[in-house]
Amino acid sequence: MRILHDLDGRRPPMLFIGPGIVRRYVRELPSWRDVLLRASVRMGMPKSEFRELPEDDMPATASAVEAYLHESIESGRIVPEGFLTEDELFEFRRGKDIFKIVCASEMGWERIEGMRVSSELRAFSKLQDVVPAVFTTCTDDFLSTQVFPGFGRTTSISRMFPSDDGGIGELFMIMGCSADPDSLILTEADVEVRRRSTGLFTARMVSLISEYPLVFMGYDPHDPVIEYVARDLARVVGPRKAVESIIIMDSEPAGYFEDIRTSLLLETPEGAMNLRVTSTDYMLEVYQEIADMKPRISPLELRRMRRMIGDIVLSRDFSDAPYDVEVGDGMTEERRNGALLVLMNDRGGLIWDRRDTVG
Repeated sequence: MRILHDLDGRRPPMLFIGPGIVRRYVRELPSWRDVLLRASVRMGMPKSEFRELPEDDMPATASAVEAYLHESIESGRIVPEGFLTEDELFEFRRGKDIFKIVCASEMGWERIEGMRVSSELRAFSKLQDVVPAVFTTCTDDFLSTQVFPGFGRTTSISRMFPSDDGGIGELFMIMGCSADPDSLILTEADVEVRRRSTGLFTARMVSLISEYPLVFMGYDPHDPVIEYVARDLARVVGPRKAVESIIIMDSEPAGYFEDIRTSLLLETPEGAMNLRVTSTDYMLEVYQEIADMKPRISPLELRRMRRMIGDIVLSRDFSDAPYDVEVGDGMTEERRNGALLVLMNDRGGLIWDRRDTVG
């Protein structure tokens, strides 16, 4: 029986990938608190002082460590030229935030070697030819470099919606990425800025979820991320549509002989939601099932075609054919005169020349 039996197989899902997936393939992936602890030790912050910081409020802890760093710089105890590595100093001189530079340096990872990891990662990386988009709260660059290197990487919510590709072939890194330190969401101030711009995040999710189901991978079913996204979607599209669209895939080992299927009940102002949950350790089979949903045009190819064609605008001309085509910059006048209108989606491409009527 298929593990992802709740998917009809006609449309590949969007993926929302959490740290539980990345930890299958890397050694000692640091938690947020690990990153802040390492950064504080490097700054010379007493361990006793760090231990007094809240364990259940990472933004508050990050704000306290950031304040310690800036106080140390102002007092002269820390001099950036002697404190930072050569690469970090280069970023600092480019105007990057010194606290985020230090934290990003503590987000390194080392890939686990072995047959299981290699076979799973090969299957996992093939999904960039299948899934329309990927969302993640992971901040390391493992997904962008090892699994979805062909996808665009969006680390700012403000850049989510006005994109040329409609979000197809995009890796949305909601909490930022260590490869772009300034994008990291660490402190209370960062969280507040992100909170004020979550409307764009919801808009992007809704625009995609109207076409594709959403599979969470690598999150505990009770992770606040799942609850937040589910409630936000329920508010916009309604509880029924949200329940139909969301599947939670818990990648914690569930035993060798069966997958555990449960549900997660969420109460929202719009109504109760009973989300579907499957716990499994058979991620290779999961990746292969999703790969079998391959569309006629892969997200990578669709993304390339959209960017190659450039801006295409349909404009009404009452004196001629019902519709004409204006093609953006980058085409010669000769090519403009014989330009093609290309209508594309993830299922295929349809092409008309200028003599055809589009309507």
